[in-house]
Amino acid sequence: SETQKYLENNKLGFILMDKIEISGFQEMKERYSAFEMSCALKPFVANYFISQGFIKIMYFDSDILILSSFKSSFFNSEKDFYITPHTLLPIVHYDSNSLDFCFY
Repeated sequence: SETQKYLENNKLGFILMDKIEISGFQEMKERYSAFEMSCALKPFVANYFISQGFIKIMYFDSDILILSSFKSSFFNSEKDFYITPHTLLPIVHYDSNSLDFCFY
């Protein structure tokens, strides 16, 4: 298919969670929402790629909009990874019972 050719030509692919051994994965699926699960899986996915020999890893949440190339900043850097915040301003009124802080 056209999609498969694109993925192969650009060295992109998918990793199914059954390839990543996570102790307690079934319990996590039962306990977490899809959003919470995507957050909880980040360290396991990063560890998987490191164990496969990857040196640099870029992991973006689905709500991140990329507006420019990473060539000069990421690939030419001596840093192993970057952490990108959702906000650069402090959250003044935080309610732990609400997800409103996700939308700042």
